[in-house]
Amino acid sequence: MELDPRNARTENAKPDAALLASVERIGLQEPITVRPLGEPSKGRYGVFKGQRRWLAAVAAAKKAETKGKPVAKIPAFVREDLGGADSEALLLSLVENHQRAGMTARDTVNGAAQLELLGANEAERRRAAAILGMNRQQLKAAKQAADTGRVA
Repeated sequence: MELDPRNARTENAKPDAALLASVERIGLQEPITVRPLGEPSKGRYGVFKGQRRWLAAVAAAKKAETKGKPVAKIPAFVREDLGGADSEALLLSLVENHQRAGMTARDTVNGAAQLELLGANEAERRRAAAILGMNRQQLKAAKQAADTGRVA
């Protein structure tokens, strides 16, 4: 498993101490979501939802290994249907992170700009804007802000 390039969270991506401690104590309680990356025969999967949980689980596994303790498996939803569906994977990542604490305005704007750049059709853009609580003008403004580097 690896981080999906369409994971919207780039800032505040590291798990905090409370999440790390929780995953060490009780394991990962909420599954991450992954999708195939590249050729299906290569068996590569990218985490596009649950990056912080995944990183915490990986850290907990390394710690358990060094102590000779059993390593917990990482529960995951596998979205085979999203292999190659970059704009949908990005949108789902944005939705999850948009509703969580710690997602920065920059991540939201950059993710919205990426949706514009991925060649989503007008219906997909309108759907994304509605889901994110934005209008089409705000989505276009996000792209312009990302293009000019004027994202706060």
